[in-house]
Amino acid sequence: MSETAERYAALPYNRIITPDLDEGGYVGEILELPGCITEGQTLEELWANLEEAKLGWIEAQLDSSDSVPTPVDLAILNDWREALVKGVKPC
Repeated sequence: MSETAERYAALPYNRIITPDLDEGGYVGEILELPGCITEGQTLEELWANLEEAKLGWIEAQLDSSDSVPTPVDLAILNDWREALVKGVKPC
């Protein structure tokens, strides 16, 4: 693993975790990394699998000289959402 990949992997990416109602367990994805999706029977297994998937995704991007997105600050998105609901353009 490259130092650059390690630096990206340490960033606070946002995770979406959903119970798998059909198969049991959980499905998780990294919001900012398209296609970075995995599953686990327990939350602990899912978390470990997400970390592994995240690192693999980042390494693949770097190996192909593609850019790696940085984490989204969800607080900023919430500010925008609230402003849009109120009909006000945020600064």
